[in-house]
Amino acid sequence: MPRVDESFDLGAMEIDGHVAKEPGPHGDKITTGAGGGKGDDSDLHPHAPPVDDGRAAKLRAAARDLLRTYARDCSGFVKAYSRALAEIYGRPEAALPAAMDANELLAFLEGAYEGSTDGRAAKAHADAGGIVYAGLRAPVNGHIMVVVPGPGGARGADQRFYPNVLGGGLNPLGASDGSKTAGDTWSTTDRPRVKYYWPRPKKAAPPKPKPEPEPPKR
Repeated sequence: MPRVDESFDLGAMEIDGHVAKEPGPHGDKITTGAGGGKGDDSDLHPHAPPVDDGRAAKLRAAARDLLRTYARDCSGFVKAYSRALAEIYGRPEAALPAAMDANELLAFLEGAYEGSTDGRAAKAHADAGGIVYAGLRAPVNGHIMVVVPGPGGARGADQRFYPNVLGGGLNPLGASDGSKTAGDTWSTTDRPRVKYYWPRPKKAAPPKPKPEPEPPKR
């Protein structure tokens, strides 16, 4: 069996020794709130540059280790991943608050990041090297993941597009090593409402006013 090349993007990386495969059909329509969709598959302000200068490979390796540690803890994985990204890329502002659960993290992102339900836009940002989160709040357990580069896919009768995601899940069906999409890790009821978040573009500094000309000397 062929192995996934280490030079591949995070969305195609090998986490637990198996080749990333296209997710198959699942069939359940239960709303879990903690991820674990079993969907009926009918089918720039980036933190990290797209050029792999060695740091992206380091982040992929960190993600593999973190996914083993936080296999059943979506918010724990996302927070640890954001800290690893912040350290590796020297971007301390990328680290998410440590003392927040999934619902609290999503409330934070709602206020601090750009938000959209457009899965193709989320994929574009992730493919360009940006940090993107996917999430949905719920009364008990919300669910949050990292959007990673990858082909994504259309799911359901409406053929809505969902990007590839990475992270743990209280329900193992809601976890992904990067090979599954948001359409596979949320239930068929929840997945159309998943929102994607990426950093807002930095505002350009206003131009400095030109100095007033000195009055002519007499």
